[in-house]
Amino acid sequence: MLLITSCSSKKLVTTPLQLHADSIYARTLDEYAQQWVARVRAEKSTFLASQMYAGQGIKAAQEAAMVHEADLFIVSAGLSVVSPTKKIPSYNLTVGSEGPNPLGQTIEDATPVDWWQALNRAFNHPSPLARLIRKYDSRVLIALPDTYLKMVGKELSGVSAVDRKKVRIITSSKTVLDANLADIAIRYDQRFNRVLDAPHGANASFVQRALLHFSILLAENPRISALASQQSLVDQVLERSTATKSTIRKKITDDALRVVMNSLMKEKIISKTRLLEKIRHSKNLACEQNRFNRLYDEILPVRK
Repeated sequence: MLLITSCSSKKLVTTPLQLHADSIYARTLDEYAQQWVARVRAEKSTFLASQMYAGQGIKAAQEAAMVHEADLFIVSAGLSVVSPTKKIPSYNLTVGSEGPNPLGQTIEDATPVDWWQALNRAFNHPSPLARLIRKYDSRVLIALPDTYLKMVGKELSGVSAVDRKKVRIITSSKTVLDANLADIAIRYDQRFNRVLDAPHGANASFVQRALLHFSILLAENPRISALASQQSLVDQVLERSTATKSTIRKKITDDALRVVMNSLMKEKIISKTRLLEKIRHSKNLACEQNRFNRLYDEILPVRK
């Protein structure tokens, strides 16, 4: 079995200045891609991809691969398609809005699809996903966030009809896909966050957590192979849950939130994930993930 997921913005290694996407300016996207790939290949400090990426999404995808002893590959906006056993440098490039993006570094009006094609031309391996899927005779599970699905969607849509039958795209019920991809999609909705025995986490890891859940369902129901029947398994789980209701949480200042965090951390040894859950659910306080990470990183050295 083959599993494909996205990289994460969180890296466990410091990124060299020359591998920040906003350190390159070029006239065209192809020129930018050529410069970027040259820098990637020249970087001597490299690490196994499995040891580079961090976060809930990557962890859930790795656990999903373990369920089936499957191969796991990573779609990277900076490195194309990466095997966990490949040595890679740390880098900072995304096609999303949360970091340095090559699309704003040229005079061209380009899209994530354009970048994906330019990147793979520069690496001299066009259509890497299609070629990877073609190598496998068994099931292929793909779990990518919307920004990455948009980036690689054109390539996936061009996969042959024979290969497409092997593929399941694990995605959200709200994700818009073209016809070739919509008919191989397994859809999860926000009720998934209320399933008691499902992996929980931030919305950023939704599709990877759904991938883990779906992998377990397949392992428990090995004879169910038709897409409609597999979707029915998912729907049965979701229907046993209650649709997530919007919760209005109290907003407080950073100073007030630091006091709450320190108080909770004094009570007992508590994990970072559990601390955020307590702030949101036990204390009913508004605390966005990036804000929490920033305050946590400020507090931790002081407590030590």
